[in-house]
Amino acid sequence: MKTPEVFLLHAYSPRNSGDGLLVKLSLRAIRIAGIVGPVTVVCLDKAAFAGYLDDKNVELISLAQFVARIVRRIGPCAARSSLG
Repeated sequence: MKTPEVFLLHAYSPRNSGDGLLVKLSLRAIRIAGIVGPVTVVCLDKAAFAGYLDDKNVELISLAQFVARIVRRIGPCAARSSLG
């Protein structure tokens, strides 16, 4: 069975202390839940999160990168289902 990807969405910027704290607490909850694999954090301000998080098994991507990644993945599936 393929390991599912984990995405943490709506990370705006750690410059907003409330948002930064929520991202850190969310990552902590993900790890406590037993998820040890990579977590992709989708950020509005990706550069601001660089070096901010203590978890080294995190990938930071922008919203545009997330959308492009998802569209690439569902594109072939959608095309196959329409061929039916």
